[in-house]
Amino acid sequence: MTMNLRINYLVVLILLIGCGTTEHISTLDLKISWNLETNHSDGGHRATFIIQNNSGITLTPDNWALYWSMAPRDIKSESITAPVAMRWINGDFYEMKPTSDFELKKGETIEITYEGSDFMIKESDGPLGVYSLYTDPKGMEQTFLVNDMTIMPFDSPDQINRNGSDTEPIPTAEWLFESNAGITEIPEEEMSLVIPTPFRTTRKPGVITITPLTVINYQEGLQKEAELLAEQLSLHLSGPVTTKQSIETGKGIISLKIEN
Repeated sequence: MTMNLRINYLVVLILLIGCGTTEHISTLDLKISWNLETNHSDGGHRATFIIQNNSGITLTPDNWALYWSMAPRDIKSESITAPVAMRWINGDFYEMKPTSDFELKKGETIEITYEGSDFMIKESDGPLGVYSLYTDPKGMEQTFLVNDMTIMPFDSPDQINRNGSDTEPIPTAEWLFESNAGITEIPEEEMSLVIPTPFRTTRKPGVITITPLTVINYQEGLQKEAELLAEQLSLHLSGPVTTKQSIETGKGIISLKIEN
């Protein structure tokens, strides 16, 4: 009798421990690629996700969802070719959730094509920071970054042009070289000595030496401009340049004034 009680107690204890565990996993191995197929003439685009499940878990509507960041675009739900729902949540944040007919077993691959608003002409417009949200049978959630994520190259006119009437040149290396080939040196006498370029400058003969003894005089209303000039000049001198509200001009004075 005692032996039977011990055995029954052990069985109950094992069952209780088993019921209390959760199905945590250490990794969720997915291989995902995203390809922009084309930009439409109406300004929209069509793209495809290819998702390969290399994990040991069958992905279902109950245990899996996908999230990523991407250039903000509306997704046309009626255009999605697979049993998933995709939505633009907010900002650049997106979600993909399987619907009732979805099941992706180990080793299986699914292609999900959809259409979105507006054009996409740069690879940086595609999905970034892609991660999975896995929910175990007890409702415990885990997130897994998709390390094997590829944005396919943008190398065709349909991908790089905004629409059929887009005449903006594709900035290839050859185009950039040809564009820069016409650059010539600007003669020194035509170059501005002050940045930002003043409305007008007049060059006069001679040389002026600026030292900490130099004073910047300014007329009323130009105090901030004088202080900024003094600050920048002082960076290159052994001491600070002083400023003063005055219309006096002369040797060792930089005068700031507005002429009509």
